[in-house]
Amino acid sequence: MIIGVDLGNKNTKTKRDVFVSGVKLYGVKPPLATDVIKYNDRYFSLSDQRINYTRQKIDDENFLILLLMAICREIKHQGLKKSTFDIELALGLPPDHYGSQAKQLIDYYENQIKTISFEYNDKLMTFRFKKAACFVQGHAAMMVHQKLLKSQESVLSHDIGGITWDITLFEDDPDHPGEKRITKFVTLEHGIIYLYRDIISYINAEYSLKFTEDMIDKILKGGRIPGVGEKNQDNVRSVIKLMTQEYLETGIKMMGENGIDPRLYYNAFLGGSSITLSKDIEEIYNLGLIDTYEILNDIGANAEGYELLYKKMYKRG
Repeated sequence: MIIGVDLGNKNTKTKRDVFVSGVKLYGVKPPLATDVIKYNDRYFSLSDQRINYTRQKIDDENFLILLLMAICREIKHQGLKKSTFDIELALGLPPDHYGSQAKQLIDYYENQIKTISFEYNDKLMTFRFKKAACFVQGHAAMMVHQKLLKSQESVLSHDIGGITWDITLFEDDPDHPGEKRITKFVTLEHGIIYLYRDIISYINAEYSLKFTEDMIDKILKGGRIPGVGEKNQDNVRSVIKLMTQEYLETGIKMMGENGIDPRLYYNAFLGGSSITLSKDIEEIYNLGLIDTYEILNDIGANAEGYELLYKKMYKRG
C-alpha cells in the first residue's frame, strides 16, 4: 500500500483527509473518542489542540501516532478489512529542512520502526514499513497541478503552512522543452501560526479573552468574534485585518531578503492557510505587492504529490 502523508505542524493530511495535528494521551481508554490508538499500553486520541512545534518530528512520538492515525483512517476510507499491511510511505519536508533531515526520516521508518503493532479502535493492526521516501513540500504539491505549470512561463508557489511558508520557483527548462525546472526554493519561518499568536495576544491584552487557534481561524474566514460585544465587532475586525495584512507584507519582505520578488512571477498559493487568507491575499495583489495569482483549493495536494513522485521514482502506476 502506497500512502502519502503530510505531517504538518498545524494539520495532518492525506490526499483525501485532513485533521488537526493534535494528540491527547490517556491512561485508560477514553469513552467518547471516535479514533483511538492503543500503543505501549497507552491510549491516544485526536485533539483539536495541536501539539507543540517540533522541527525534527522523529524525536516526538506524537507524530508517529499522527502518522498511524492517518494511515488507519485511509484504510477505513478504502474499506479494507485485513489487519496487516505492507506500507510504502511517501513523506515530505520543507525545502530548507530537506537536506539535513530526509535521510534520518527515511531511516527512522525503514530501519528503526520497520514493523509496528498497535490497536486502532479495538482492532489489532500491524504495519510493516517496506519502503519510505521523502520529497520537498511545495514542489510535491505542484506536481498535482501540471496543467498550471505548463500554462505559465514561470510559477512561484507559496505553500503556507503552520510554521513555515515554503517558496518554490518553477521556470521553463531550456534543456527539456515543455518541462519546468526548480530554479530557487526557500523556507521562511513565517507560517500562519505566527499570525495566530499575534492576534491571540492582542485579544487577550484588550479583552482578557484567551482565544484558541481554531477560533482565530474561523474569524479570519469571516466568522463572528465572540466575547467582545456587538459594538466592538467592526473595530476588532479592522485591527485583525491590519495585522493580517502586516503578516503577509512581512512574508513578502522576507522573500525579498532571499532574492525573490513575487511581482515578477505568476503566484500559486497552496494549502489550507492560503484558502483561509484568500481575501487578504487579494488585498496584497490590489496593492501591487504580488503579480497575478491563483489560490489552489486542494488541501491534500502535498500528500497526493508525494504519492505521485513515489510512483514515478519506482516506476509504479
